[in-house]
Amino acid sequence: MDYGIVKGVVTALIGVLLISINAEGMMSVIMLLIGIATVAANLIRVLAVKDHRGAGKEIMTVTAVIGIVLGVLLTVMRNSVLTVLIGVYMIVLPIVDVIMSKYKTEQLKAGLPKILFGVVLVAIGPGKALEIISDVDGLLLIIFGA
Repeated sequence: MDYGIVKGVVTALIGVLLISINAEGMMSVIMLLIGIATVAANLIRVLAVKDHRGAGKEIMTVTAVIGIVLGVLLTVMRNSVLTVLIGVYMIVLPIVDVIMSKYKTEQLKAGLPKILFGVVLVAIGPGKALEIISDVDGLLLIIFGA
């Protein structure tokens, strides 16, 4: 059996699925996962504040608690206003981290993906961003699967 053909057919079918799937349902699942990840990351941040030496413990604690609250809200209610708030938070938090870090360049590199994702959420909204990503990924999978 030629597994290359099977792989190509499966890849093309996944591409068609990505293009045709209900974006609203996919967005709901993704927002739920982002909410859970936000809560988990900020719980770790709260625990890390205990070991932090130096200035900025209060700011780190406040930003972590805000992140936990936004993450919980995102898992419970998903709407565009909350998504924009998450986007703004994803832009502001890495900037605060850069300001407070001794290693500003490394911290900026680490936070840049969050900042970019936050800008996308604020600028075009999660629904449109997911629709674009889903369509592009679907087309690429169809092309490379064929």
